Amino acid sequence: MRKTVKKKVTFLLLLALLASSTLSLTPTMGSAAKSTVKLSATKRSYCLHGVWDKLILKNTPSKAKISWKSGNQSIVKIKKRKKNLIWYKVLKNGSTRITAKYKGKAYTCRISVDKPSPTVTSTHTPSAAPPDEDPNEDTDKEEIPTPKPSAEKTGVSLNATDITLYHCPKSLISYAHDPSKPMEFQFKPLGTDVRPAWRLEGASKPGLNISKDGFLTFSDLYLLDNNKVTVVAAFPGALNNLKLKAHVTIIDEAEICYRNHIEDFKDRYIHDDMSDYDKVNAICKYISHEFDYDRTECGWEAMVIKGAGDCMASRVGVRELCTELGIRSFVCGGLDDHGMTMVRIDDDIYMTVTGYGGPKPRGFDFYKMSEKAIGYMAEKYKNCLKLLGF
Repeated sequence: MRKTVKKKVTFLLLLALLASSTLSLTPTMGSAAKSTVKLSATKRSYCLHGVWDKLILKNTPSKAKISWKSGNQSIVKIKKRKKNLIWYKVLKNGSTRITAKYKGKAYTCRISVDKPSPTVTSTHTPSAAPPDEDPNEDTDKEEIPTPKPSAEKTGVSLNATDITLYHCPKSLISYAHDPSKPMEFQFKPLGTDVRPAWRLEGASKPGLNISKDGFLTFSDLYLLDNNKVTVVAAFPGALNNLKLKAHVTIIDEAEICYRNHIEDFKDRYIHDDMSDYDKVNAICKYISHEFDYDRTECGWEAMVIKGAGDCMASRVGVRELCTELGIRSFVCGGLDDHGMTMVRIDDDIYMTVTGYGGPKPRGFDFYKMSEKAIGYMAEKYKNCLKLLGF
């Protein structure tokens, strides 16, 4: 009897021990199955540029040390990292890999970016932008093809590709500018809502400004060394990195106005049978008889355009008109040399004095210099005789 009871107790103990062992093994097996580390995707393809997407290294601790790397940052660039999740941006055509390294093991996702075409193959549907996401979110879902553009060229263009702008200094606008001629221009991209980055090419000196919105204007300091500039609208990371260009031709209205006045002077005052003496005398008469005195204007070109100038503008005018006619001259630039310009005629030196105050017609002086006067000026201006050709 006792033996039978003893056997039953022993049997029951064995059953309890076996059940306990089985229960203790179940969570361990489940934990091992759950701990499989893997990427949320191992292969992706795209047919658009400038889009964002994400990758997750799943089943890793929240504080896991994971290193991410793009095989070619010019094709796909990693932009943001958050625990075991990254956001990357698709930039251009090509193929590369994104690799996650964790505990010495590499996990790879192959990525291909294809040239847009009307035919759509299986592609991954990317996210538009990186929102706040749960890094452990399951993204192993069926990938839906994304429609591709209907053509390689997206139809994006500029509202103008070849324009002409007219420049005139602010002080001369009322004298030389034709109001019907544009002095500024608003460039706009057509066929897209993407805002381009604007820049200028071919402008090595200050001259033009273009705003972030594509508004082209002249700068206050206008020093362009040519009359051709190119406007570039770039779409980095979008529209196949499209670049649109527009050519700008610049017309200097003040220069045109000035040249018209000078040609008019030569037509009315200068004749083929005139001697150099007669030509210089005509220059002095033109400056004194056709321009008023204005002590606020010291520029010769501005004086010609506005019709008035001071003694500095007048003496520089003598030099500029002498140069037009092939006659050597030298401007006396001292403050006490009011309107004085030295002129060479044959082997003699003459002094012209223009720029007297008052309204037109004004008087002028024109006389041959003495040896003593020449010596005085040569001492005062060391290079005057050299510039006069002696």
